[in-house]
Amino acid sequence: MIDFSTISLKKMAIHFCGNKGKKEGVYISNNIFTSFNEEEEESFLQYFITPFRKIEEFYNFYHPTEIELNEVKSFVSALFNNEEGFEEVYEKIAKTLYEKSEHPNINGGEYF
Repeated sequence: MIDFSTISLKKMAIHFCGNKGKKEGVYISNNIFTSFNEEEEESFLQYFITPFRKIEEFYNFYHPTEIELNEVKSFVSALFNNEEGFEEVYEKIAKTLYEKSEHPNINGGEYF
């Protein structure tokens, strides 16, 4: 079971990541939210965390040869190790997701 008790929301940005195969584009917002009152933070955390509470399987980063070669994992690790800033990481992740979204069944959507 995942322990969510220490999660807090410090920064958030909202972007759109479309399907590359459908030429929907990726749109990076210039706005970063950094201030949340207690009610807002609780609402956002419930929205983001609830899907993970309902499943019993764990989602892990994957790469067929070496986990350190997984692009998103390396971006997130750099963020949590304070090697890169928030803005640089979310832009790299959005572009990577867009580049991988050529399958016609992948829908574009908001990226938080």
